Amino acid sequence: IFKLLVTPLVVLLEYGLDGKMISFQRGLWLGWVCVFVWLSVQGDLEFSVLGTMWAAIWIPFAGLYKVQWARVRKMYGCSTLSLMHAVMPYAIALQLVIAPLMDPPGIRDYHWTPEAL
Repeated sequence: IFKLLVTPLVVLLEYGLDGKMISFQRGLWLGWVCVFVWLSVQGDLEFSVLGTMWAAIWIPFAGLYKVQWARVRKMYGCSTLSLMHAVMPYAIALQLVIAPLMDPPGIRDYHWTPEAL
């Protein structure tokens, strides 16, 4: 359900950072979509303090990422695909460095054998 909050946050961030406004009709449709998505997931909701904490940390970063991606794309006047082509090699290298630090408990202790793969 927290993922649903990213889109309204992106709209607010774009307004706050760039002064970009959406039309009333688009805002109305966005609101309706959010309400109906919220209603459709009512049976699947589970609450955990840890999950809520991580979601509250994740939402601002996800919103800022989406807004910044659009700003950089507009600044360089390129398509999303060409921007991905420029950014992805650096992002993959960064992930390869960070991934071992985010290792789930026990995966380094696993006995890796050709048969296990």
